[in-house]
Amino acid sequence: MSGTFVLHGTRRSILRILAGAAGAVLADALTACGLRGLGRVMAGPSRTTAPITLAWLPWMGFLATGGTAAATAVLYHATLPFRRKNPGVQIKVSITNGANNAAPNLVETAILAGTGPDVFESYASPDAFIRKGLLLDLETYIRKDNLDLTVYPADAVAFIRESSAAASKTGHGFFTLPAYANITALAVNEGLLDQLGLPYPEPDWTYGQWSRIWEATTQKSITASDLSRAGYAMFWLSGMGTPVPPPAFLRSFGGEYVDPSNPARSGLMSTGSRAFWEWVVPLVVAGVIRQFGAFTPPNSLGQGHVAVKCWQSAFLLNALHDLSRLKWDWYAMPVGSAGQYTFMSHDWLGVNAGTKHPDLAWEFAKWLSWDPSFDEAMAHISLRTPIRKDQWTRWASVVKATAPGLAHKNLGAYVEAGTGTQGQPYGGRVFKYGEVSAMGLVLKWVNAAVAGKVAVVTALQEAARQVDALEQADAAAVAHASTA
Repeated sequence: MSGTFVLHGTRRSILRILAGAAGAVLADALTACGLRGLGRVMAGPSRTTAPITLAWLPWMGFLATGGTAAATAVLYHATLPFRRKNPGVQIKVSITNGANNAAPNLVETAILAGTGPDVFESYASPDAFIRKGLLLDLETYIRKDNLDLTVYPADAVAFIRESSAAASKTGHGFFTLPAYANITALAVNEGLLDQLGLPYPEPDWTYGQWSRIWEATTQKSITASDLSRAGYAMFWLSGMGTPVPPPAFLRSFGGEYVDPSNPARSGLMSTGSRAFWEWVVPLVVAGVIRQFGAFTPPNSLGQGHVAVKCWQSAFLLNALHDLSRLKWDWYAMPVGSAGQYTFMSHDWLGVNAGTKHPDLAWEFAKWLSWDPSFDEAMAHISLRTPIRKDQWTRWASVVKATAPGLAHKNLGAYVEAGTGTQGQPYGGRVFKYGEVSAMGLVLKWVNAAVAGKVAVVTALQEAARQVDALEQADAAAVAHASTA
């Protein structure tokens, strides 16, 4: 097993480990996988001196289930390669609140109270953590270890550099490491296309070509017994409570939420941004595109929609189970006027600035992000997608072995997107100050346009004006706080 946690079988066997209470269910599943020694490993070797303990708070979203005790044990075992390399170090897996375990406010409160983890993952913009001095600057460690950042998608590195420069007092630094990619592909109901005599999409199809297929497959209900379906169940990012389309969609049209040259200003009035919104809003109003939040289930295809975004490893497991009776496959994201982009999350790993063991905490964070053995372990456990570009082919091999029901699906839609050979992974920029409030304003005006209360251009103008005013106010508040 080469020191990694190898899990063979289907979704049922995976979820048996992750969903059950600890005890016999976990023990039986691990025994079946040939991991009988887990209990002895967890107990730790006998030592004359106490080992150093690092507290690690992972984000639980990719595990697709609660089962805190079982998930803790599985994740602990996944760190076995690191602990073998560092025999004097123990890892304490901190899972306190299921999938919301790494909610930013909970982590921040714990760090300020002196009880925070040494290493943690988060899905929020890191600017608040950096501005408050809660994250260790990793730049020195990266240079000392000559860490090759080119193994990551370029946008992941650019995001960290930009967020670090915008929020740090020095205007530079590198405060986080990429955690995983969460690349997006489209799951397509090929059976419905066959039924309607429509062609299958091609890898280089544009948004216009895709939208014609979506329009041809949309069906509005006439009576309560009719099946109402949309052509596309569109992924609307609801992280931070603001469901709006991910930046990758805007980027395909040449647009941005944030002005690329000034993260304190909105980019909503750029030519590309206007082109995207003028394309998407009429389709949403017509019912061709249906809005869904970040956790759109793949079984939307079973509800009749012809296409649905599919991201995060939990949805690969769902697809294996929920779509077993459908003829379907994965396809690459559409091509826009500015190119082909696929969503990539900016989830990151950080080291608590107050850790008592900064060197060891860095080594562990580096291992979680950079060492292929952890990516492979998580692929076996939950089909989680990697962050390193050179690990995607290995990931596909693990998925085929671990989930045979997906072995003949087009995993290449993920692999090619993750490596940048078919679409560029893109997570977008964040606003320099009021990220959550700014995106909330964008949502407010987008909803107004969808409801027909204002024209699309008017909605964008008002959203841009209010976001810029908000950013100016927040900038003044930050400046005042720094001089107080």
